[in-house]
Amino acid sequence: MNVQGTVEAGFEGVREEFVRVASADGAQLAVYAHGRRVVDLWTGVTGASIQELYEQRVRAPYELDFNLGLPEAQEPRYDPVRPAERQPELHPRGLMAVAFNVPTDLVAFANTRETRALGSSSAGSVGNARGLAGMYAAAIGVLDRWPALLAPETVAEFSRVHAEGGDLVTGESRPFGLGFVPMAARYPFADRRAFGHSGAVGALSFADPGRGLAYAYTRRRFSPAGGAWGAPENDALVTALYNATT
Repeated sequence: MNVQGTVEAGFEGVREEFVRVASADGAQLAVYAHGRRVVDLWTGVTGASIQELYEQRVRAPYELDFNLGLPEAQEPRYDPVRPAERQPELHPRGLMAVAFNVPTDLVAFANTRETRALGSSSAGSVGNARGLAGMYAAAIGVLDRWPALLAPETVAEFSRVHAEGGDLVTGESRPFGLGFVPMAARYPFADRRAFGHSGAVGALSFADPGRGLAYAYTRRRFSPAGGAWGAPENDALVTALYNATT
């Protein structure tokens, strides 16, 4: 169990008992004695941000060119995101407008240094297709010299269909996994354990552990016809990839 925190001398037994009984899902214990804090222990929370954990456990060890929090020294490499040539019409009070944070300008948001520096996990990542595909390759263990980041049972849980039905935002009917999309629902020739996600600009990336593949397609310009499966050209690219590896 990952127990963090401190105990003062003489209170080591309290820590030992906390390790024995505390829930790994999250528990805290604090004790003040004679005016000072003598026990401060917790589980389930690392105290590190998601950006720090990603850097320590994923990006740096696997040498990925994909950042959550772009270092200022890397700023000259950044190529600004461009708006779609044709803007989709959104009802200002519709769920799609809510999903895209209208009236927020997502292009301006992405092109702000603060957004890239903070590295929001939902919309602030910065990288290229090599880095993104490398992250998925790291997840399933198809990078040279490196072990898999995820255990097989974790991959199976990510890729399993947990809910299926109509998406009230996009209007599409599709399955949902745990934070990822089961890719075989779109591409029946993919392994049933394939999992991935699309990006707002029309990007798409996924891992297919059964075929030993990691795919990433990125765009600088927003696609006017994105959606849950990325820009339309992904269908042709993914089909060509599987034809080439059959």
